[in-house]
Amino acid sequence: MNSPAPSDPDGFRLERSVIIRRPPGRVYAFWREPANLGSLLPAQARVTATSNRRTHWVAQGPMGRTYEWDADITRDEPGRAIEWASCPGADVPNSGALRLDAGSADGESTRVTLSLSYDPPGGRLGKFVAGAMQGRAEQEVERALAEARRRIESEA
Repeated sequence: MNSPAPSDPDGFRLERSVIIRRPPGRVYAFWREPANLGSLLPAQARVTATSNRRTHWVAQGPMGRTYEWDADITRDEPGRAIEWASCPGADVPNSGALRLDAGSADGESTRVTLSLSYDPPGGRLGKFVAGAMQGRAEQEVERALAEARRRIESEA
């Protein structure tokens, strides 16, 4: 992943892949639309585009706390990759990458690899809680990829 990782070396990283039976250009278009992103996340995040390369995120965290951050797209290659990193001052420093590779020789499917890195808020206690919930976070990423696959493959 070429985008910067969160600054804390004790942060968390998740990576999962899925095959979607649609060409890379179509898969890219879905992921590049901010309105699609918030609906995939368990916290029902609100994602608003503030420019072509910046989004503003608002998400509910543990114990009902609201977290906000801006994120900049640091790499944007249509049909191939999207990478992003939170801006300085984010409640949850994070970065990520979406890689799109041919999933079949005919170009009609796409291997989607989603990588996420984040520093949980709350210092040592926050890291402890996040570590205890790491399995849940992994399940949520898998669920988000499965939902993206369902929605993209069901598009006419």
